[in-house]
Amino acid sequence: MSIQVIKKKQKADYVIIPYDEFIAYANEDLIDAAYIQDILSDPVEGEIMDFDFGDYVDNPVHLRRLKAGLTQKELAEKMGVTQAYVSKLEKSDSVSAKALKKVSDLM
Repeated sequence: MSIQVIKKKQKADYVIIPYDEFIAYANEDLIDAAYIQDILSDPVEGEIMDFDFGDYVDNPVHLRRLKAGLTQKELAEKMGVTQAYVSKLEKSDSVSAKALKKVSDLM
């Protein structure tokens, strides 16, 4: 099973599973079937929308890394720094223009 967990402030906020697996769970009554039908049939509430990291991530380094599909370790290797440094950048309330430019140039 392919599962993606989206965290906000180090806490799991959403879990994403493939649509086919979601339907399989619904068919096995592991999820309330009436609720699923309501979601899937409602043109507004049930609409599947593209996920935008920008809705959940404020830090520009973190956002660029996620959009590039890189891990912290991969970005650190490209930057020639440690993974801990990338983590520190991503947790920072403000990022220097120099660090942001370095990250942007690598993407």
